[in-house]
Parts: sequence; structure tokens; C-alpha cells
Amino acid sequence: MRELDRYTEAHDAHQTALTLYQQSDDARGQAIAWNNLGTAWRGMERYTEAIAAGEKAVAMLTGQKDWARSGEAWAEFATSLSAYGAEPTRVREAWEQSAIAYIRVGDDEAATTSRANIENSQAGPRP
Repeated sequence: MRELDRYTEAHDAHQTALTLYQQSDDARGQAIAWNNLGTAWRGMERYTEAIAAGEKAVAMLTGQKDWARSGEAWAEFATSLSAYGAEPTRVREAWEQSAIAYIRVGDDEAATTSRANIENSQAGPRP
């Protein structure tokens, strides 16, 4: 998306998907759509919305025990927090949760990547 700068189009598509998943009562689809909306909002520099969407995605996916997607959602959430300039402890905690979810599904490579991001988290509070 970044190369093409098509975040608005992506947002619109994911919003439509969310609506359809809600109409069909597909909780997993809704969680994935929330995660994707968060990514699109982050690309549009709408960090408050990105963080709120990320919180919904991680809560839903963790509740469903979908550890692979939870790991992805926590990573996207951590990236949004970092882009916003959230407290470093909050960013690191999100990366740690990503690593834990990946470990639960047996994806050691992704867990290692998430843990490496803990060390690279240099975000600070927004002015």
C-alpha cells in the first residue's frame, strides 16, 4: 500500500468487509478487518483510529485463541503505537504480546522478529 499510497481505497475496502462480516456474524472476519483498518488508518496518519482498531483486533483474535493472527495484530498494533509516539513501555508490551502469540503457534522466526522490535522501540510520548 505505501508504494502506491492507496490507503483511502484500502480503508474503504476494509470498511466494506467489516460491514459484511458484521452482517454475517463472522467474528474472525471482523477481527481481521479491524486489523486491516488499523493498518490503513496508520498509513493515513490517523493514529487514534489506528490504535482503537488495533485494540479491537487484538482483543477479538486473542479471545478466539487465533494465535497466528493475534501475533500479526499485536505487531500491527505495536507499529501503530510506535508511529503515534506512544509510551515506550506500551510499545514494548505490544511487541512482547506479539512474540508470545507467535510462540503459542510455534512460529519461532516471527517471535524472534517481534522480540527484536522490543529492543528497537524508541518511541516517546507525543508532545
